Parts: sequence; structure tokens; C-alpha cells
Amino acid sequence: MKTHIRSGWTKIPNALLEDVSLSSDGLRLICWIISHNGSYKPTKPRISKALGFGEHKMRKAIEQGKGAGYLRTVKDQCENTGQFKSHYEVSTEGRFATSGKSTGIRIPNMTAESSRLEVEFLGIFPAAPVDFNKYCFRLNTAVEH
Repeated sequence: MKTHIRSGWTKIPNALLEDVSLSSDGLRLICWIISHNGSYKPTKPRISKALGFGEHKMRKAIEQGKGAGYLRTVKDQCENTGQFKSHYEVSTEGRFATSGKSTGIRIPNMTAESSRLEVEFLGIFPAAPVDFNKYCFRLNTAVEH
């Protein structure tokens, strides 16, 4: 098997490396995408070929990455043909919501304490509900424990 090894380094967040919800395949997928961010938009066939993943292994790694909130599918429309193409994007600055909505809820006049509580809450519940009442209930429950 002929492989192409690129030179250089890739910065991987420690939180990603220590996330036990990812298997080694899920972690490898996410790290590979991080190493290629900016150079091109990685698609499923390209990633699968580069990592030597079969269909089943690739699907499981993608599900894990999305379930953990690090990976999402982005669809772009070609300006020339109008066709939609999808590629993968990784969040290295926290997590995407598994529902595709923002995990943070911005409250006007948020204090430093409420901001700290929100960060603590999002660490426990990365796919935080957008409904403010559910948010408060879960936040209070999390803080009490």
C-alpha cells in the first residue's frame, strides 16, 4: 500500500485526546480532519481512502464524532452547477450541539457567576437544550450535585 506522508505538525486539543466517548477510529478521523482543515474540504470518500476505512468503520467513526459533538456535516452548493456537496467540519474550540443548534444560550446582562455556571453546565451537558426553562432546570440539577 502506497501512502503519502505529509510533513509538519498538527495541534490537537487535550480535551479531544482525553475524551473517552471516542474510540480510536473516531479520534483518528477527527484528528485527520483537523490536520487538513484549511487545505481543502474533506469528503467521506477522500477520508475513507486516506485512512483505509471501510464503509462500516467510516460510518461508526462519523457517528461517534457527531455524537460527541466534535464533528458536523456541512453542505455547500456549487455556484456553477447548483449541486449540493457535503464535507465535514471539526470544532476544536468546544463542541457543536448534536442537534446542530448552538450549545450556548446568551442571556442579556449575564454576570460572571452565571457565565461560569453556564460553562460548567455545558461541560456536563454538551448538547444543551435551547429551551430556557429546561436549561435552568438542568443547570440547577447539575450544580446541586
